[in-house]
This record gives sequence, C-alpha cells and structure tokens, in this order.
Amino acid sequence: MQAAASAQRTKADVRLRYTEIHAPIDGIVDVRAARVGEVVNPGQPIVTLINPDDLWVRADVEESYIDRVRIGDTMTVRLPSGAELQGKVFYRDQRLLRNRIEDTRLLQPLVGSDMGSIPKTRVGNGEQWLLFPAKLYCGQSLLDGRRESIIIDYAFTDTLPGYREKPDFLAGRNGLQVRDEIRMVRPGFYLGRAYIGRVFLLDFTLYNKAIAERDGPASRRPA
Repeated sequence: MQAAASAQRTKADVRLRYTEIHAPIDGIVDVRAARVGEVVNPGQPIVTLINPDDLWVRADVEESYIDRVRIGDTMTVRLPSGAELQGKVFYRDQRLLRNRIEDTRLLQPLVGSDMGSIPKTRVGNGEQWLLFPAKLYCGQSLLDGRRESIIIDYAFTDTLPGYREKPDFLAGRNGLQVRDEIRMVRPGFYLGRAYIGRVFLLDFTLYNKAIAERDGPASRRPA
C-alpha cells in the first residue's frame, strides 16, 4: 500500500513538473502571447524574451544612403531613452528585382526600334521582356510604421544595373515613383499596397498556388 502511494506521488510530481516552463536564458519579457488560464498547444509560443547580452538593431536606411553602408562599419544608434550605443553593421539585405512583361505593344511607341535589345527570359512556351528594375528590401510601411513589409521600390531605378531610360523611367523618380509593399498573410497568399510617390494608390492581392499547396495549412493536415 505504501509503495503504491509512493508511486502515485512520484507520478503526480512528474506531471506537476510538466506544467513548469523554464526560459532557456535570462532576459527581459518583450511580448506575452498567453494569459493565465489560457489553454496552449505543445510548441506554441507564450512569451518572447530579449537577451540583453545579445542585442541587435534592424534599421531602415534611405535609398540615397544605402550604398554608403558597408559590412563592418561602426554606427551610432540612439535609443528612445536618448542613450547612444555603438555597434557594427553585420548584415545588409537588398536585392534587385526585374519585372517580366509579357505584352510590350503599349511600350513599343516609347522604345521604338530599340525593342530588340531588351533582355528576355523564357517562361513556359513563351518569352517575356525584363523591364523596370527595382530595389527589393525589408522596410516599414508608409501607412503603418509598425508594420514591416517587403518593399519593391522603383524610385531609384536609374541607379540599378540594366536600367534603360526608355521605358524604365516611367516607374522611377523621374516618372511615377512607384513603390509596392507586400506582406504575407499565409504561405502563398499575400496582401500588397501600391503607392505613387508617397501617396497611397490601391490595395492588391497575390496568390502562388505552388507555395500554398507546399507550405500552406492544407499541407500540414494528417493523411
């Protein structure tokens, strides 16, 4: 009888320990995703911690200055409290995007006889023209500074490799100054905003069936 009671107590102690969650590091609570009394699933985040011994800053740099920033540069960061800290640049993300144009009939009067020199790429059984280069990077939304989006920026298209004055200037700083902001809602489905200059123009959606089927909720359903 005593042995059975001891075994039950040991089993209860083990189950009680399963209810205790220990942080892997000492840190500062930044986000609390679950409240007392809520039911959470295994692996579900309940809190976000900041490690004060391993801090880094993600900063947006104006496009006119980004080319001056180099990996290893020392920069000064001013915190909201007014305190200033120095750190080194260890990562810079910026890529080049080119648009695939399937039908160039509307552009031919502008480009003229020079259409043959525009680079092409084969998509399926046809060819598409590569035009309107843009800078692709992570940045803050113009309408909501708290929201980070993928930015497709045409404002400085004339500084990019492969720029053609005609017709690429139409989207650049000498033209409409087009800017797109895209954020993922779920794998394969994206919401976007388009701007002309800094003026909001319209919302749009993008859907990639291959990504949705590969990484979306349906791909994680049990067989």
